[in-house]
Amino acid sequence: MKPRALLALIPLLFVTACTYDVPLVAAHALPIDPTLLGRWIPEGEAAADAGAERITVLRASETDYLVHHEDDGSSLYFLAWRIELDGVAALQLEVIGSDQRPAGASDPDRFSVVTYRIADGALEVLELNTRLIDKDLPGTGALQEAFRAHRDHPELFTAPTRYRKA
Repeated sequence: MKPRALLALIPLLFVTACTYDVPLVAAHALPIDPTLLGRWIPEGEAAADAGAERITVLRASETDYLVHHEDDGSSLYFLAWRIELDGVAALQLEVIGSDQRPAGASDPDRFSVVTYRIADGALEVLELNTRLIDKDLPGTGALQEAFRAHRDHPELFTAPTRYRKA
């Protein structure tokens, strides 16, 4: 997978460059942001392009999103929820399956963390920087500790990708 996709959630969230074995925050406590709902395509691409990347974000519950990421004829499915850790808002994603098979609880690299902002009708997604927050930390506690240590770093989230509503 490519980082662009995960961003897209957002970003299969991608090749494994920005994925983790455990969630940063497991609780699904914050209400969804309805501005995320809908179908998104990368800026500069036409919605009708064959094989074009598309991200569909649906409400799964009051706190969860179901995210369908399509790219080059393959699909990934995520459960996503808003999180906040020490004042930093983000979106936690968990791969729940692909068009080939469901994800299992023992599958590695199931979780990703991105942040986003919507302005002027565009969605910008940035992924958690694995150069700062090592992807091989041994659990949620260690991941949170590393996150807190870098929470004010200007490059905590990197690799912006922009999308627009399809």
